[in-house]
Amino acid sequence: MAVTKEAIVIILDVGLPMHEITENGSILENAKSCVNMILQRKIFSESKDEIALVLFGTSETSNVLADQGDPEFGNIYVVQDFKTANWELLEKVNEIQGCDASSDYMKESVLVLAIHMLQNTDKSKKFFSRRILFLSRFDIPFYTNKIQKICEDLKTSKIDLNIIGPVSYSEEEISNGACLQAYSNTTDVTDVSGSTIRSILKEVNGESYSFEEAIPALIYYQKKKVQALPWNANLDIGTNLTIPISAYIKVNESKPKSWKNAYARKLNAKLERNTTYLMNDDEVYNPIILTSENIIPAFKYGTTLVPFTEEDKMNMDYQSGEKGMKVLGFTKAENVHRYHYIGDKSMYVFGQKNRELAGVILAPFIHALHETKMVAIVRYVYSARSAPKIGFLSPKIKPNYECLVFIALPFMEDLRHYVFAPLDSDPKNIPTESQLSAVDNLITSMDLSTATVDDEGNLGEALKPKYTVNPFLQRLYQCLQFRSMHPEKPLPGISPHIEAIINPPSKLVKMAEPSLNRIKELFPLKQYAQKRSREVGAEMFASETSSKKIKLENDDIYPGIGNAVGDKIVSVGSVNPVQDFQYLLKSKTLEFAEASKQMIDVVYKFLKTDSNLKHYHTKILSICKELRDTSLKRNDAAQYNVFMKNLKKELLSRDPELWNKFKNDKIGLLTKEEVKFSIVSPAEAESFLSADSLNDVKPAYKSPDMYEEEEDDYDLLDQL
Repeated sequence: MAVTKEAIVIILDVGLPMHEITENGSILENAKSCVNMILQRKIFSESKDEIALVLFGTSETSNVLADQGDPEFGNIYVVQDFKTANWELLEKVNEIQGCDASSDYMKESVLVLAIHMLQNTDKSKKFFSRRILFLSRFDIPFYTNKIQKICEDLKTSKIDLNIIGPVSYSEEEISNGACLQAYSNTTDVTDVSGSTIRSILKEVNGESYSFEEAIPALIYYQKKKVQALPWNANLDIGTNLTIPISAYIKVNESKPKSWKNAYARKLNAKLERNTTYLMNDDEVYNPIILTSENIIPAFKYGTTLVPFTEEDKMNMDYQSGEKGMKVLGFTKAENVHRYHYIGDKSMYVFGQKNRELAGVILAPFIHALHETKMVAIVRYVYSARSAPKIGFLSPKIKPNYECLVFIALPFMEDLRHYVFAPLDSDPKNIPTESQLSAVDNLITSMDLSTATVDDEGNLGEALKPKYTVNPFLQRLYQCLQFRSMHPEKPLPGISPHIEAIINPPSKLVKMAEPSLNRIKELFPLKQYAQKRSREVGAEMFASETSSKKIKLENDDIYPGIGNAVGDKIVSVGSVNPVQDFQYLLKSKTLEFAEASKQMIDVVYKFLKTDSNLKHYHTKILSICKELRDTSLKRNDAAQYNVFMKNLKKELLSRDPELWNKFKNDKIGLLTKEEVKFSIVSPAEAESFLSADSLNDVKPAYKSPDMYEEEEDDYDLLDQL
């Protein structure tokens, strides 16, 4: 496997010049923030890069060159030698305090030390690259007697140099920097314009960043970098053509690490997991320890346990066959819509690199699909132990590469066909032309494809998936980092940079403001105060006018003084369920779906009283008749039809006499002819009422062509 890890020396100036306060705070605090963010990114991305932290301008001295007796390397402190980023180092960075010593003359010495550390890393460790990250002020005197040697060592050892400070130097400023000259006098210094550091960057092809540029770039946490590994298989086209292919994941769903494994703060801590199976004795609580060999999984069917062994599972599992892709057919690209895309990843498919003819054979196939605007429908099997999937291959042709893009498609069982009532069924809800135009303008003004404007005035896309991070993961990492550093403190609020991802871009909101104001004018919000239709008894009899005739708005439903003194009805009761149902709908206290559910609950409450069920026949019949009539008026048959199918089985098994009354009163299912969105035909409704016993139930309304419709009914009920 190729070596990808990097050796990094972070040099941090803590001397007196770093104490200056700017508009954005102390220079040293800004530098510490950068180091802090770099370490956090390395920790959460599980980077294998090894980092050494060196401070200069300190009151203490600790480094290998000073230990050898060289006085030039005093006041330089190596906090950590090369190790992967860890929480201990992060804590040490947060504890760093500035010193009063002048650190101007130490820049050369600390660079020499950093180069020496990179040149003398452990030979057993192999690094892909080496880098020095230098955080200091570079607009102050810089001693130059060793600069020529430093640049030569940087180039010879292939060490990259990046500097971060209060100000940055552009590529143009660096390219215009003066060439380095040999200095013989050890007291030679540059002026305060930063010309020397620009010359160094020019000589070694280094890069410069300011704190304002670095902090926004480092503020987001990174996910773990994973090397792209190919999925090698065969693409079968027809019966005679097989092309060896390699597929690489292009887009995959990002998920946080599982909490099944916990990571201790100490790297040498051992994690052990024990699973014990216990069985309780029925007579005395005396758990018996069982071994895994004595346990088999089982499914519970009612009160019966049905064992399901590994052998059963192997015999029942579908055998997918060998891994690979097999072309099932072709279709126009326009037939595959965006809403057909499923799965959590997409893959780029190339010809295998180690097979010379694979790419040659695959290229005409790619171009043929592109020229005919077709896609290939394929059967995809990841491995012999995985279930097959269906997907499509679409051509992708770029100047530097050509490939096929694989995206999964749904099977028939994965599709959901929802039928919704039209929005304009109520004449009061029909929008005007001006309202429609206002909504169109709002959609146009909030178009993300033109939400940003660059310095040249060009419109660009906001929240591009390629550059937009997941706010959930960012918040998770923020909390983990804070909890590790401050175990006893409450978690902080959401950081502003995370809120910026969640909220619409400020420029977009400003562009949409006129459209939003227009929406407010055309769609005014009014507070609706429900009229009180009934008075409680205490208020009524306490009034001096209680002797006057009281007329309620709902006297036609609730006549008499007994109703006038009652509390306001908020649910369907078992005393007057039909009247309660009518009142709740008329007063708009409950939606139709909720009120119907309460009516159904009352019916099942009556059914629980086995001994006196005959006393409730009249109420059950009136409830079902009212439900049918109201569902018919409201053009909503789903909930009622499902309830009636369940009720029929219940009555045939417990009270056939009541079911005969349903037949006589013809209280049956609502058909397509009665309700627009019903899925019950008149023949099925007639068959539904013709059953006389449980033996007739299955053929009565569960005929072969109705299995799927009944399942759709239950799905609709779940949605309600």
